[in-house]
Amino acid sequence: RLAASYAPFRIVWRPIVFTYASKESRESKIKSAQLHALDIKTTADFVFNQTTHVISAKRNLPKVLSGLTSAKHIVTTEYLDAVLGVAAPSVDEDNNYLPSKLEQDFDAWWPAEKEYIPAAGAEPVARPQEMLLPDPSRSETFSGLTFVFLNEGQYSSLLDPVTGGGGKALLYDIRLGETTIE
Repeated sequence: RLAASYAPFRIVWRPIVFTYASKESRESKIKSAQLHALDIKTTADFVFNQTTHVISAKRNLPKVLSGLTSAKHIVTTEYLDAVLGVAAPSVDEDNNYLPSKLEQDFDAWWPAEKEYIPAAGAEPVARPQEMLLPDPSRSETFSGLTFVFLNEGQYSSLLDPVTGGGGKALLYDIRLGETTIE
């Protein structure tokens, strides 16, 4: 309550961090600036325990896998447009501030993530969209498994998803002509 004459109100903090699964384009940088103005953070790095949504057009990217093992929402860039649309304030004919839909009722107007799941692409096995919904049981998907990578690029890109899913990732430096089976 600001003063005795004001009605009591409650401020609820809901941290939102959007992680781009691939390199940010010029258009996504513009959207990021608009989101930052709303105190919604964007990043190119998947941050465990902070990222809430992974923004991707494709399903088969390492950051999407990190999002799956961390039970985060996987959505397309159209989701950003939907958030910006319901967060936009306006003014009436007398130039008085009108609150955005999110300010009026956050729970009612926050866009439904399940409507913005990336469509299936050229995947070897077609999976339903529901597969990309958050599922906390995936946090131990790789538990008890050790992945040995022979390529540093693959190791670097898949280290976070494997360890985020409870697995272990190792890099073995193979030398052609020198390394034996043993």
